[in-house]
Amino acid sequence: MSHCFAIYRLESYDDTLNNLNLVDNPERDALVEQDSELRHDYTLKYLLDVETRGSASLLNTEWFRDPENYMLKVKQPGSDESRKTAVDLVETFNWLIGLHVSHLDKPRTYVARFERETDPELPEDQNTRLKAVSLRENEDGAYWIRQVEGHVRRIPGSDEDLAKVLVVWRKLTDDAEKDAAVLEALLEKYKIGTTDSEFDTIYINGPHGLNLTGSARHRVHSLEETFHARMWEGCDDEG
Repeated sequence: MSHCFAIYRLESYDDTLNNLNLVDNPERDALVEQDSELRHDYTLKYLLDVETRGSASLLNTEWFRDPENYMLKVKQPGSDESRKTAVDLVETFNWLIGLHVSHLDKPRTYVARFERETDPELPEDQNTRLKAVSLRENEDGAYWIRQVEGHVRRIPGSDEDLAKVLVVWRKLTDDAEKDAAVLEALLEKYKIGTTDSEFDTIYINGPHGLNLTGSARHRVHSLEETFHARMWEGCDDEG
């Protein structure tokens, strides 16, 4: 029998602290140092909730623009040294949603050719939309995409009711309109409909710009919002 093992390193308490980014404020620091009770309340109820927002260890979803470049400073075993290490967001998200992976596609890059077409549903002064009329895989392509397919159990511990899931990871460019057009072309290319789909749930990172109607509005979800919700699920906001 052949075997395959995956070894995971969980973020430690020290790693979390090392990745908190505080706003530099000498007046604040001087004030809280004068009053121990104020320092305690401020640290637990405000500083960690407000002033550390955007820290890598508290999940900075703006960094999801590049799924391969989410970095944490990780403490090295046996020393106080920390080293920047890439976090596997793809694998982490699979665990968070309880995804049983059936196909983990390799990262693919594409080149696209765009044209504008008239869209009667848009206002008269904005009646055209960008469409990727050609999408071709190329190792030098500007559009990076990775797809994951699998299923989740609707009932924990039971395989009698499974929901089929597609996760689409993208590296976003500075042109949101082109990113949206490439995504739409990709879904069409692989016959992954959002209105009538074989998938019960589709997660996509970044603003997708898809024209969703009917059940598709409940089928397509923001990857960042889901990641954040699952990461903090069960945490007491009042704590």
